[in-house]
Amino acid sequence: MSAVHMFLATALLAGASAAQASPIDVSGYLTSAGDQAVTDSFGECWHTGEWKPGMHYGRCEPQPVRAAAAALQAAKAVPNAPQKPRIAAVTKPLPKPVPFRISTDALFDFDSATLKPAGRAVLDKLESQLAHAAYRSVDITGHTDRIGAPGYNRHLSERRAQAVRDYLADHGLDLRKITTKGVGSSEPSTSKSQCHGLRGARFIQCLQPDRYAEVAVFGTALQASATQ
Repeated sequence: MSAVHMFLATALLAGASAAQASPIDVSGYLTSAGDQAVTDSFGECWHTGEWKPGMHYGRCEPQPVRAAAAALQAAKAVPNAPQKPRIAAVTKPLPKPVPFRISTDALFDFDSATLKPAGRAVLDKLESQLAHAAYRSVDITGHTDRIGAPGYNRHLSERRAQAVRDYLADHGLDLRKITTKGVGSSEPSTSKSQCHGLRGARFIQCLQPDRYAEVAVFGTALQASATQ
């Protein structure tokens, strides 16, 4: 009988007694002089006549089911490290200006840049509010109605804004933090058709919303209107 036929015969006999297999036994594998398992052209280890199901040597057989199940169970038993909660970056928004809209009819007579007594009382209230606020800057913008030439109206709005600035500075506000500008009638509150057909005092009264000074305060939480 050839060596190959003898090997196959012994392998069949070994399969009949699989229940008595030992977990690791090098005698069940054909090894080289360096105790390296001999493999065929497909990479499969050669079994000897003493090989029994359940034996494993090196990388010749898959890991026994029990060992694999135990390793899987151990991996499940190890709790996952708790993940640190993500903290979203909080970006504080830049402070927005708090607008105070003051009717210039309450501050000045028609076509005038001189404060009247009632106007000083209005600015006293505004100055008291700003004095208790952590303001960074105060921007004053003058507006006029559309009666008259655009250039004249712009100059009038500038003089009125400056008059408001000077009064607030004279009563305690920091002049270096106050800026002024006049935009004349370029930003009206009324539409062109809103007062159409009116003349004289009725026309002037209809355009009253266009005559105002807007005070924008940066760096404060004031919400009240100076006209209230």
